[in-house]
Amino acid sequence: MSCFKPIFLQEARRFFTQKKTAVLLVLLLISLFGVHKGIKENKGITSKIKEFQNSEIKTFKLLNNYESISHIGARILFVPARTSIFFSNPPVMTEISGHINTNANLDITSNCQSKTIFISNALLPLRFSTVVLFLGTFAVLYFGLKAMNSKEYLKFLSHGHSRLAVHLSIFVSRYILVVLSFLFIFGCTLGLTMMEGIPLSWPFIDGLIPSLLVALLLFFFCLVIGTIPGHWAKKNGLAIILVVWLVMVIAIPLVFGTVNEENAEVIPSSYKLFGDKINVISDFEKEAARAHGEFKDSERVNARSVIEGYWHEQYPKMDNLEDCFKNEMKRVNRKNNALSVWFPTTFYHLTAVESSSRGFEGFKDFYDYLQALRRRYLRFWLNQVFYIDVKTLVNFIEGDMNIFRAQSRLPENFNTGILIHLVYILAAMIGSYVSFIKSLSAAEIKKTAKEENPVVELRKGEVTALELYTEIGLGEKLYNRLDGKIDKYNEHLSITLDNVEISKPGQKQDFNYIPHPGDLPDDITVESFICSNARLLKLSGEEKTNFYAAVFPGLETIKGKTFGQLDNDKRGRVLLSVLPYFKGSLYLVNNIAVGMSGHFILELNDVMRSWAAEGAAVIYLTSDSRIDVERLRAEIKQDFAELEGWTSAVSNVKKTLKEEINYLTVS
Repeated sequence: MSCFKPIFLQEARRFFTQKKTAVLLVLLLISLFGVHKGIKENKGITSKIKEFQNSEIKTFKLLNNYESISHIGARILFVPARTSIFFSNPPVMTEISGHINTNANLDITSNCQSKTIFISNALLPLRFSTVVLFLGTFAVLYFGLKAMNSKEYLKFLSHGHSRLAVHLSIFVSRYILVVLSFLFIFGCTLGLTMMEGIPLSWPFIDGLIPSLLVALLLFFFCLVIGTIPGHWAKKNGLAIILVVWLVMVIAIPLVFGTVNEENAEVIPSSYKLFGDKINVISDFEKEAARAHGEFKDSERVNARSVIEGYWHEQYPKMDNLEDCFKNEMKRVNRKNNALSVWFPTTFYHLTAVESSSRGFEGFKDFYDYLQALRRRYLRFWLNQVFYIDVKTLVNFIEGDMNIFRAQSRLPENFNTGILIHLVYILAAMIGSYVSFIKSLSAAEIKKTAKEENPVVELRKGEVTALELYTEIGLGEKLYNRLDGKIDKYNEHLSITLDNVEISKPGQKQDFNYIPHPGDLPDDITVESFICSNARLLKLSGEEKTNFYAAVFPGLETIKGKTFGQLDNDKRGRVLLSVLPYFKGSLYLVNNIAVGMSGHFILELNDVMRSWAAEGAAVIYLTSDSRIDVERLRAEIKQDFAELEGWTSAVSNVKKTLKEEINYLTVS
């Protein structure tokens, strides 16, 4: 794609304007604040580890026998992975711990006392992932919208290049800019983590990579989706993007969340699980009492056989109840994951939560750890009570055994989600390109021509001027016929070149389309426009030097401004500065003098004659062929004689217009 480099450089200059840079800085500041909050929370949890362990040690020292130890049990603190500083999580997973004992207890609870009860009730806490999901997606959707909402300019940009190449060049250029911006913001947040004392270890970076990958795919999808209304919506594009964003980020996740909650209704309550485990213990105690009566301390050896029977026969039943409960949660989670991966925003949220270590996979790991630890705890207690006759109580917890350090995890069907994402992107790309092609050929027909079978007769080396008396969309009709497209509006129109039909169905012509200066995008600078055209025209090094030397001196005072800062006359000066360097055999100049100065009309006439002099056929459409002498006198500031000489020349041209230029009036 020879047009990629000039389009990319122009898109880069369009991107780094004051407004877009300000938006980027706002997103950066919000992201930094979100990560700072995550770091503060992570440090708070880390600082509580020693406090938690000291509290557990003090509690153990207050106990005076193993019976008390059996009832009190042990608590285990859940410590999320460091990656959690980047991701939001449900408030219920903010500060959780587990509790086990020798009886039926295996509980996972959330601490809602102290400051935890005051956690924000907003949709999600402000974190980096929140910025990506809410602000990032909206910004990228809007960026996609603005990429394709100037149909006339896109026609102009397509001269000498395939439509597919132009479409891909614009899209890929904008996506590269999105990726670079995202990586810049992400890099700044990593810098903040280092400044606040969080080391960038490989497990930390590795835990972030999956969510970054999904975020980039999400942005890709949003950019493509944004381009589709951009092809059609001129006035209400922002409203359409807002509706699309609400559906993607709010409505669909809410629907999916409701379905997931319904799926979870089949999971039995933890109270029922506890009751079932109590029944197992109660049945064991009744059976032991019936068979052996009440044991005394002197009968410890005989009690061992009963206890071992419980360990080998009854305790596995307790474990089996836990496994069934856990497997039911896994089954529901598998269904919920299978639903969440079917849409990009829900898939991103799922990946972000699991990457934070506070999703279901992290919860399941914690559950498995508690279950295994309780088995060891019970065996330890049985050994201490029935096999080891010691007077000093021994604490089961050693070192960091009561600290569970969670790890970043991936959703079960992560690969499936990636594949579905790619299918979405492919379908959206096809839809975007089809919309792009159709938007270029869309004709705004207000009235039909009175002439049933009009013929536009062109000749090489001549300018054919067509004065428009009615608004019939002739420019769109001619554009489509030259582009090989025939519809109900242009099927009776034919175009000939030197008496040879060139508008047959499927017969596409290579032509240059020249739009009105007012249709040039407001956010393109004059310098960027000139430089990109020099590259698109494929000028050699020497030609490019001569081009710049001829063009820039006359635009020195405005070359740093955007078209949005210029009036139509200055826009026209810029457009006229590059038109003489265009090369081609056929030109369509679509009513570009409307509302322009007489000076512009004069220079445009010279440019079109220069094209014709090189052997090109030029079609000039105009709804205003008059030249106001008073307007010219005020703008050109020439004296009366010189102006009279010019108007006399124009009059002579008009007298011989039908013989020399084949002037055609469409009525």
